[in-house]
Amino acid sequence: MQIGHFPWDINTQKNITQEHKRYIKQIEKELTDYLDDNSLKDRKKEQLCKYCTYIDNHRIAMSAFFDTWCAKCNTPMQFVNSDVNMLCKYCAVENNSCCKCGAEMD
Repeated sequence: MQIGHFPWDINTQKNITQEHKRYIKQIEKELTDYLDDNSLKDRKKEQLCKYCTYIDNHRIAMSAFFDTWCAKCNTPMQFVNSDVNMLCKYCAVENNSCCKCGAEMD
């Protein structure tokens, strides 16, 4: 199998370099937000860990209603897109866990 590349020139180099710089700035912002944890009150209310709130928060999700079940108690849950939670809110609170990923709340 062959893999093709698009034609390269100095503008390609500049565009790729700019894209990398934008990505690094985004990572720096996410890390700063993670360390500052300015959304502590809101994320605790939503039962989300710091990682899901600040780092893993830009998932691509399919738009439609998705049915799933809590990984702990099997309670049915429904979401408006494919970015579904692992745990229902009750199980997440009872186990001091993030409802999105199941990690320990921090």
